[in-house]
Amino acid sequence: MSRKGKLRQQAKARRPARPKPTLGLYYRYNIETFHKIFRWAGITAGAIALVIIAVVIVKQFGVSPTEADYLREARKNFVLGYFDRAVLSYHQAENANQADTRIKGETAMARAWADTMQGGGIDRALNATLQVLATDSTLVVAHVGLAQLYSHLGNFKQTMPQAYSALKFAAAANDTPSKLAASLVLESCYRQTDQIDSAAIYAEQAVDLANTVGDPPSFLSAESGAGFCTLRQGKLEKGKLFFEDILVKAATGGSLYENMGKVGLADYFHRFGNYDSASFYAVAVVNALANSGVSEVSALASQILGRALRDKGDLPNAISRLDSSLASWQSLRRQTDLIDNLNDLAKAYVLQKDYFNARKYYIAAATLAVKYGLTTRDDYDDDMDARFLKSLPQEEYLRAGTEGTTLAKQYSLWSK
Repeated sequence: MSRKGKLRQQAKARRPARPKPTLGLYYRYNIETFHKIFRWAGITAGAIALVIIAVVIVKQFGVSPTEADYLREARKNFVLGYFDRAVLSYHQAENANQADTRIKGETAMARAWADTMQGGGIDRALNATLQVLATDSTLVVAHVGLAQLYSHLGNFKQTMPQAYSALKFAAAANDTPSKLAASLVLESCYRQTDQIDSAAIYAEQAVDLANTVGDPPSFLSAESGAGFCTLRQGKLEKGKLFFEDILVKAATGGSLYENMGKVGLADYFHRFGNYDSASFYAVAVVNALANSGVSEVSALASQILGRALRDKGDLPNAISRLDSSLASWQSLRRQTDLIDNLNDLAKAYVLQKDYFNARKYYIAAATLAVKYGLTTRDDYDDDMDARFLKSLPQEEYLRAGTEGTTLAKQYSLWSK
């Protein structure tokens, strides 16, 4: 062996033996990884402990901590008109407490309303709501729902007392969303029955409540209601401010605000006598909603456009537009607006000197106004009757009256 080889062999013999790998050594060289694992294990153990504690509490006291939250959310969504969301929250409440049969009844009510709003029969929603009230006569959400249902039908004699009951129960329960919903029903009911001062009071109340609840569609309904009431009171410039404010909010509120602001301004300009500006805003809304199906905003825009065209002297287009809005109000089951629309058509036919159709539509509107106690909308007076009697042959005069009565039956949306 060479001298170098002997030296290497001697050096290797003097080295200490390599220690065997141990957990201590592995920990020393991977200390950060171990600390991360310990922290994660501690957090996980704490979370598991909290879950175990929660389960023990639920078993001990029999009430899920989330059941009340689910019910509160479901009822809020219901009175604000979000029926699909309400159904989901009710199902979550059911899962949290399957022994509570009352929740099942409310779930069925919400599901019936959701189906009705999708075009289903209204009887199912009515029956489900009445069934819930039979189980609990003080349940706020059902009282609000019944008021909204009567309002949807245009049955004002039943709407008003029911809405007052709903507002009373909501106030007693300190239920702000339900107070808002009941106030909106009363505002609409008073406005449609020409009790404008009362409508304005509930509109302003609804604006304050909508700000508290933070629901943009409800705020829009409240502020636009206040605007339309103010215009009807003859306070045109003040009414205009409401709709200009709505248009400002359209920057964040979107097309819903924009279209309502424009239809309000169309109403303002028509009442002001500026028919070109009224037509401009109404056309903008009609075009924007042309492919969106029937809505109250599109129907009102079409009706205001018909009025503006009529008062500008464009009678054929006015009648065409008013025919369209009449069909929309019938589809929406808005009895008061439908009567107004019949009167608008009658006035257009008078200007066109088509006295047969003028008498027919006036008779239809007057018959419905008397039937439902909306006497302020009965525009058919003795002077007008004398005018038609003079302008039409006896046979045509009588036939127009008969057809008007038949038309009233066609446009009667609910039984007195």
